[in-house]
Amino acid sequence: CSRALHASAVASNVLFCSSTCQEKAVVQSDQAAARVQLFAIERGVCKLCGLDAHELFRRVAALEPPMRYQELMQANFALPKKFEKLLTDPKEGMFWQADHIVPVSEGGGEADLANFRTLCTMCHVKE
Repeated sequence: CSRALHASAVASNVLFCSSTCQEKAVVQSDQAAARVQLFAIERGVCKLCGLDAHELFRRVAALEPPMRYQELMQANFALPKKFEKLLTDPKEGMFWQADHIVPVSEGGGEADLANFRTLCTMCHVKE
């Protein structure tokens, strides 16, 4: 934040002028925090195709490995070339990503949560 802090705030180790400013700084510096905040808003549903990637992850994780492949195929979830981990040890990050709408290479890394959207892995690869 570029706002000057009052001397009492500096003395009490308050580093941000507001909670909004603090949340923006956290999102910019911590990808995991951005993902958690984005999930609270969008619940793991892809903004491009509408796939509920969080629910797909929950279903797949609850199954035994032989049945996971069938569940992924039924959901039309394209398997990456190296998909063994997806079947043996699925993690939610394999199903959806917090995508920068304006790419980091174009200045999007300095933006707040408004520059993020949920994309399923398949849509994220296409982007």
